[in-house]
Amino acid sequence: MLTEIAGVLKATEPLEMRPAFAAVLADPTAHRRLASVIPATVYGGWADELLQGGLTLPPEHHVRLTDAFARLDGEMIGWARTQVLANVRTRRPRSVNHRSMAPLVKYAHAKRRPALRTMLGNSREAVQLLKPTLLMSPLAAAQYLCHGNGDTYRFDTVIVDEASMIPTPDMVVALSLAEQAIVVGDSRQMPPTNFFNKEISPLADDQSQEADVTFESVLDEAAPLLPSTMLRAHYRSRDESLIAFSNVHFYDGRLIAYPDAWGVRPDSGVRFEFVDEAVYGRGQSRANPAEAGRVIEVLRRELAASEGRRQVAITAMSLAQQAEILEQIEAAAALDPLIRGWLDGGGLVRNLETVQGDESDVMVLSVGYGKDADGRLILNFGPLGQEKGERRLNVAITRAKWKTVLVSSIRSGDIDTARTNSVGTLRLRDYLDYAERGPDTLPAVGTNAPIPLSAFEEVVMAAAAANGLQCVPRVGVGGYRVDIAVRHPDDPERFVLAIECDGPNYFGAPAARDRELARAAVLSRMGWNVHRAFATNWYRNPEAELNRLLERYRQATLG
Repeated sequence: MLTEIAGVLKATEPLEMRPAFAAVLADPTAHRRLASVIPATVYGGWADELLQGGLTLPPEHHVRLTDAFARLDGEMIGWARTQVLANVRTRRPRSVNHRSMAPLVKYAHAKRRPALRTMLGNSREAVQLLKPTLLMSPLAAAQYLCHGNGDTYRFDTVIVDEASMIPTPDMVVALSLAEQAIVVGDSRQMPPTNFFNKEISPLADDQSQEADVTFESVLDEAAPLLPSTMLRAHYRSRDESLIAFSNVHFYDGRLIAYPDAWGVRPDSGVRFEFVDEAVYGRGQSRANPAEAGRVIEVLRRELAASEGRRQVAITAMSLAQQAEILEQIEAAAALDPLIRGWLDGGGLVRNLETVQGDESDVMVLSVGYGKDADGRLILNFGPLGQEKGERRLNVAITRAKWKTVLVSSIRSGDIDTARTNSVGTLRLRDYLDYAERGPDTLPAVGTNAPIPLSAFEEVVMAAAAANGLQCVPRVGVGGYRVDIAVRHPDDPERFVLAIECDGPNYFGAPAARDRELARAAVLSRMGWNVHRAFATNWYRNPEAELNRLLERYRQATLG
């Protein structure tokens, strides 16, 4: 700083300003004050010169560029799709007379057709020309695609989906069919297990019933060896509270979900249904009939409320509770056309093992476990209490698009944390608390932690508030927070406008497609009208930018 001051003194010698500077420097606080004044003056002048030179991008110009980018991006995606299809069609035989087709023609006309494995082995060239992409399980690939005499199938790439559920030995042969592999999975979801494949003895005690073996998955084996990319954006949940718990407790706050413009509403989010005086049949049926009855009531209520517009599914945390719910549903369906229609229309009651990969508008989740006839709660929650049991909970609570109803005969306080070190049991306790009390129970971690408003954002919010707009900063709990949310003047529970400033949220997007297209599309789907506020434009003409904001607000309220 002293060097800069010396340079200024030298430059001003012809102006005979040395006495004035000497008087200023005699002040003990001069160095501190000059350290703030001189850079601000220099940088301010530099910024003014750049902006006057046309660095700024007018709002209408930005809109035109964004629209053009969206159009060209869509055309590029369409062109790529067309090229892939064209390449596939070019490779296909043009008639059945093609030399590769002879085995298939012979197979089609045979009176006694050979086994599928034999046919695939004899027709490998034709099959791969006609169907260059095959979808099958790892064991099916090993059974049908591996042949001797040069007839083993070869591929460019093997893609492994839901890799967290596949034991490594099951995948070895399929991986050998290509020189590269893409392994897709979630290490926080269901591991391979034999829990639900065991025969259950009605005479066994609860603890022995719940013992199972958890295996290492191909995802667990591949993760330390292969480069990885985390897909952070979450699009399933229309209410961010559906994913907020998992984001904090399973993904360290790294997921990005978007808030709903409608705020908190009764037909979405996580709801808690407590069943008082229910009895868990420990050592007997291992079911909870009263809780199953409440599940039927919730099902009937949700079906009636949505008038058939929303899918409703049920998940039980144990096989016994699944069987109890199914039995009661069958009985209810005989008397209730609404339940009968749901059941005949493909209504599902899943368990923890079978729910991964499913989704539904509304998910009714039954804990099942609870206090026995003596009022005692044994901290044995089946597969949840076993190694990696927390993964099963994560899967179960993230299946809903609109609403999760947690039905339970125990509260979080009933689970004594001093009596267990099971991660799955502890996470169940946390989720019970979350379902009952809401997002305030979540710690602030990762992207879930709010970032204070920048100076520019504070200027924009102050200007909007001074003109009567009801502004709320940093709205959201699921990783993405709207910089400034504006409430509807006639409905304070609803937000009518999202003001995005060119701050951390805007520039934090990894690519232009995310920043300009994907995020805006998601926010629009969540009910938001989006207004962009750029610092350079506000710096040059704050009055014009404020008027543009107020006009966007007026249009949003009318719409």
